[in-house]
Amino acid sequence: MDCGMFFVVGKDCTYKSLMCHEMGHALQWFWGPLFVFIALWSAGRYWWREFYEAVIYPRNKKPLPPYDSIWFEREATQWGWNKCGKFYDAAE
Repeated sequence: MDCGMFFVVGKDCTYKSLMCHEMGHALQWFWGPLFVFIALWSAGRYWWREFYEAVIYPRNKKPLPPYDSIWFEREATQWGWNKCGKFYDAAE
């Protein structure tokens, strides 16, 4: 979950891609008031996908499109990797 320039992940999160993606959402504050809609769509879309994979997918077996198939998620991933991906690469 993104909270401006801070984001929250589980204490056991080791997914560099998730942390960079959430950093990208923090950078999306650039969009100003439009970010409220981006944040709501992103959160709703995340929880829909969780529900779909747990409840609907086992019945119909139709996979969802890639997570970054919608522009604001793709932008968050790209911006996040541009800003923090280099720090992860340097630490390894």
